[in-house]
Amino acid sequence: MIRTKQTFLVSLILLSSIIIAQDPVFSQPALGNINLNTALVGNDSAARLGLNSRYQWPNLKSPYITSSVDFYQFIPKLNAYAGINYMNDNQGNGTIISNNFSVFYSQNINIKKILFRPSLEVSYGTIKMDYTKLNFGDMIEPRRGFVWNSGATYQTTVYKSYLDFNLGGMLYYKNILIGFSTHHITKPDVGLQGTSNLPIRYGLQLGYTIRFKKISVSPFVFYNQQQNFQSLVGGVNVLLFNHLNVALSYRNSDAIITSVGYQNRFFKINYSYDYTTSSLRNANTGGSHEVGMAFKFWKVKIKKRFIAASSIYS
Repeated sequence: MIRTKQTFLVSLILLSSIIIAQDPVFSQPALGNINLNTALVGNDSAARLGLNSRYQWPNLKSPYITSSVDFYQFIPKLNAYAGINYMNDNQGNGTIISNNFSVFYSQNINIKKILFRPSLEVSYGTIKMDYTKLNFGDMIEPRRGFVWNSGATYQTTVYKSYLDFNLGGMLYYKNILIGFSTHHITKPDVGLQGTSNLPIRYGLQLGYTIRFKKISVSPFVFYNQQQNFQSLVGGVNVLLFNHLNVALSYRNSDAIITSVGYQNRFFKINYSYDYTTSSLRNANTGGSHEVGMAFKFWKVKIKKRFIAASSIYS
């Protein structure tokens, strides 16, 4: 009976996600920053490859799995960054699969000791739904659960594609960072059954770094609002001996997030776990696991005055 309830719950969540689309957001600000705001990426002239994977609510029969790959490069003649990003979101073991591929450009603008970096991102997205994996009310037998075939008529799969535009910006001054972003500014139609416009997502990112001899302490806050959904994450990251990262943060009314990682000049890896504190309960969801990696490659020669935006989001 518990499994039947879980299946029915997940079906409701999947159907509601079609009606009110909500973007997946990673818990780690350092390695998932490109999905928060493309203006946050880059603090030196090195090329960077990033990999992220999130496994949400593994105790449910149909968990959420989100993965992303990104690459960006500093362009010295323009004093700017350009890159690409790919994200895949799998809901309900392939019931709904979303893919998004984007290109972005971020321009460094030096105003005395202040760095201002506006950014533009253009993306192409697709959504596919497999109706054969959904459960309907007429399939329920009161004692045995979902055992009957549905009498509903539907297409086996439904597919939708769309073009999207995102804007971002960042201000940086003496280890203080303020980022702001607006996703889906044209509200693209993502409806699989009729018209359903993707709501605009507004974001705000704050960070500050305090450096000691062998320790750096970085408090941070990032906020997202998409229609009636709000997410506020606040925490602190501590870098020990320039190599070991430990972090503790909290997402409002949802989860306590712990993180540990290692970094050097060429490589960074982080693991985080979200402990569910909401009424869903961690014993039911199993929390969420997230792994992020970043690799730095060649550096190019800087030709113009360069301000390094060193922060938790770098």
